[in-house]
Amino acid sequence: MKFFAEEHRKNLVVSVVGDESLHRFWITGKNRTWDLMLLYYGDKKNKYIRECEFYEEIKGKFKLETIHDAIQRNIDIIKRYEYIWLPDHDMKTGTLQINRLFDLARGYKLDLSQPALRSGINHKITACQPGCLLRYTNFVEMGCPLFKADLLSEVLPFFVLIRSGWGIDLLWSRYCEDHKKIMAIIDAVCIDHFRKRVSRSPYYQNLEKLGIDPNAEEAHLVKKYGLKLTRIEYGRIQYPLVTRVMKGICFWTRFWIWTIPHIPYYIIKRCRRLLNIR
Repeated sequence: MKFFAEEHRKNLVVSVVGDESLHRFWITGKNRTWDLMLLYYGDKKNKYIRECEFYEEIKGKFKLETIHDAIQRNIDIIKRYEYIWLPDHDMKTGTLQINRLFDLARGYKLDLSQPALRSGINHKITACQPGCLLRYTNFVEMGCPLFKADLLSEVLPFFVLIRSGWGIDLLWSRYCEDHKKIMAIIDAVCIDHFRKRVSRSPYYQNLEKLGIDPNAEEAHLVKKYGLKLTRIEYGRIQYPLVTRVMKGICFWTRFWIWTIPHIPYYIIKRCRRLLNIR
């Protein structure tokens, strides 16, 4: 691990990144309230070494395994921080949004949380709700969890129970419920998930090469620990009515501004598929 931080902040972002990482959007703003640790699995030596406070090159393992090993090797560094965010490298957001994510988690004393998603949604409950500040839930997914540091140290052994990582988010959510920890999805910070098609993702290609079935691994965890598959919202904190209306207008305006230019592309793509044109 290479260190470039003279003084540490209260928050830390840790991400396992490849050559198409979107982390450069995260660091474009000023007045960051968090340090950045990048764990690079690509082939270009020192590719992101000047873009973070902590940098390491590591290969041959999946996201949660990589994070587990990096934290274990640098546990004295990790102990300096109060909150630690673990986003996938294909999450697009900015400095101010990440600052606010940490501020809200701290302000509402959340043990485990995540930003809501505008795109690339795996679970309906994580979709952004305009006009809502945050929602208390029984689930936080693997793609972008924000841990209070002491909770992360408690659930860290879960990260290496299986290789694919599927179902680990169900396990840490169950742990939080059992230990009366507070979980929430923060709608005040909505981010985009620009995931690749499954067939093109290096993650799924590596699983296939190694003969790992993520569905089978998740089913094993569910059966072994009696995990819940139902994702529930227990309550929410909303903005005042006027604010909700304005935020709703802004949300749908941005949505259609982004969507309309892409409609011809998706029509052409669909036609090519139907006609079996490559």
